[in-house]
Amino acid sequence: MKTEPAKGNIKPKPKKEKTEKDWPSNCVELCGYAASDPVFQRYGDNRLKASFTLGTHQMFRDSNGQWIRTTVWHSIVAWEYAARKTVEMVRRGSHVSLKGRLRSHVVNRPDGKSESKVYIIADNLTVNIAA
Repeated sequence: MKTEPAKGNIKPKPKKEKTEKDWPSNCVELCGYAASDPVFQRYGDNRLKASFTLGTHQMFRDSNGQWIRTTVWHSIVAWEYAARKTVEMVRRGSHVSLKGRLRSHVVNRPDGKSESKVYIIADNLTVNIAA
């Protein structure tokens, strides 16, 4: 015979305070090939920045059922320590896996029009030397 605990004896769980990891986050993971060697720059008080373009492949079927492979190009930016490692490890054609976050900014073009640019800030980057 099962016995039910008395309702007065059940203690509610204390509410856990939310931390940064509990909130929805801006997280991107990509694997692809570097289109060029990274460009290394210094800003202000020796802030370091490395940037390069990463190509990823996407497969889909056309109206005839044939597989089509397209390449999607992503602008990648790394700062400080990640920038140093990017310049050391990444070369044109390198197979790169990264984790990062999306950022965007508006660029004013010379013709007076503004354009929105989206790029990825790489926080964690690895290069597969066997690929």
